[in-house]
Amino acid sequence: MATSDFIARLQAIDANRDKAQAVPELELPPDMERLADPVAEDDRSRWQRLRDRGKGLFTRKPRNEFEDAFGWEEQKPRWWQRLAFWKRGIDPAALIAQGDDELEERWPLRRKLLYGAWAVLLLTVGGVAAWLIVAPPPARHDDSLVLALAPAQVQATDDRGAPISATPAEQRGAPEAATASEYETGPSGGLPAAPDAALQLQTRNGLVPMIGKDGRIPWQVYGRPFNDRLNRVRVAVVVTGLGLLRGQTDQVLDRLPPGFTLAISPYAPNVRELFNRARAKGFETLTELPLEPTDYPASDPGPRALYTSLTPADNEARLDWIMSRGAGYVGLIDVLGTKPLQDEAAARRMLGRIQERGLLFVDSRSSTKGLGPRIGRDIGMAMALNNRFVDSEATTTAIDTKLDELERLAKASGASVGIASGMPLTVDRLIAWHAELYRRGVALAPVSAVVGRQRE
Repeated sequence: MATSDFIARLQAIDANRDKAQAVPELELPPDMERLADPVAEDDRSRWQRLRDRGKGLFTRKPRNEFEDAFGWEEQKPRWWQRLAFWKRGIDPAALIAQGDDELEERWPLRRKLLYGAWAVLLLTVGGVAAWLIVAPPPARHDDSLVLALAPAQVQATDDRGAPISATPAEQRGAPEAATASEYETGPSGGLPAAPDAALQLQTRNGLVPMIGKDGRIPWQVYGRPFNDRLNRVRVAVVVTGLGLLRGQTDQVLDRLPPGFTLAISPYAPNVRELFNRARAKGFETLTELPLEPTDYPASDPGPRALYTSLTPADNEARLDWIMSRGAGYVGLIDVLGTKPLQDEAAARRMLGRIQERGLLFVDSRSSTKGLGPRIGRDIGMAMALNNRFVDSEATTTAIDTKLDELERLAKASGASVGIASGMPLTVDRLIAWHAELYRRGVALAPVSAVVGRQRE
């Protein structure tokens, strides 16, 4: 029998049960006998519609003309089709029994459980991946630098390169079995209340620091005591921008150890209370000195900043107002701009005035054109110079790299200074860095303890 005739006869059998009984002489191949299975027309119709609803789950082109004529899915075992319906949430037997012509999809409990399990698995994998991305690296640790003996001695020099003699307390080496408590360099409690009445001068703009009649100098009196009996190299880190954001300021005061130096904005509300609070926790403090930026007025340093366009008397009055805002601080640090430090006359007047008040100056060196270091040397001013902006790039890796650079600079020259902000990430990295600092032969020092010990 020709193939086309055979297919036509099979189609007739599939379409009409009576015809299938009227041609018994047709011998069907064994694998095609189930096509002539006597199924009631209504049930067959419903089953066909169910089968159509299952299409798309297992699709491929027909492999031969028989499959092309009857649909390849008819060639699959009945259990295969039932599996396809189950995956789509359809129960064929129940639908046929109910006579459900609409054949709406059902969502049995087992399908909900399967979807729920997949959701939990995906959430778990996503959570682990996110944690691996954002989690900070473990604290750095270098066993080769654990101090069982005194670290290598570094000859410190002043800003002219001349050697500085250490105090008797600094000349003592480490004991053979040093403990962690022996690495402390300052008092564990707060600093004495300030200001000292004998170190204040009344001006039209408020009380400002002054050198006492007995020769006492405010930056030395108010500085945090520093006594490193191991004579280690020194790193000072100044945390700036405090007082304007209460939450950030509270975090710095509550979390950082008191070896860090805090710079407080003169524009902060309740600024005197903030200075007193910092001293009560043992922090050495600076007052921020807002200066005219080179791109003014695009950048505004505030209503009391010093400007090159103002008269010397006006700038002097503004400087006195800034110095009157706090109490018990050791000096000033320039912020927001550097233009007055790039003008010879303006810089000399400003730094000379600060020196007359018995205060030190921290030059942020935000510009390579600044004249602060040279003028400071000329007038013999107590000064510290910034070496790195610790979080200019606010990432864990970048901050850790800058802190490592500060350590290397300190070991090369005896001391280094970094400037950081009070951002939460920065605070976290400073805490982790400080926890292991003593093992590497480096001491965290207040900024007053590095004056005269840096090389430019």
